[in-house]
Amino acid sequence: MADAIPDGLPDGTAETVIDGFAAASAVADGLPDAVGGLLSGSAQDAFLTGMNVVTAASAVVLVGIAVLVARAPRHVPPLGQEAPADTADAPEVAAVGRAAAGGGE
Repeated sequence: MADAIPDGLPDGTAETVIDGFAAASAVADGLPDAVGGLLSGSAQDAFLTGMNVVTAASAVVLVGIAVLVARAPRHVPPLGQEAPADTADAPEVAAVGRAAAGGGE
């Protein structure tokens, strides 16, 4: 916004205007219409640009979280239900355990 500050501002007001939208609006109210209008328009443009950037970044984060939520908990059972036991893997695991212990099949 510093490059959008119009010429013709009283001494010391440029630093005040850079502080934020509220400060720029307060300074613009006390200036002549031509300069105050330019300053107010520049402050509004800077504010809206910042809001648009924050909104876009928030949307990207929200989509990322939605993708994670949709994909991550597929193996978690609904509340109140126990996870189904994988009985198909049980004999294989037992056979591997016996083979590792030297028992073989």
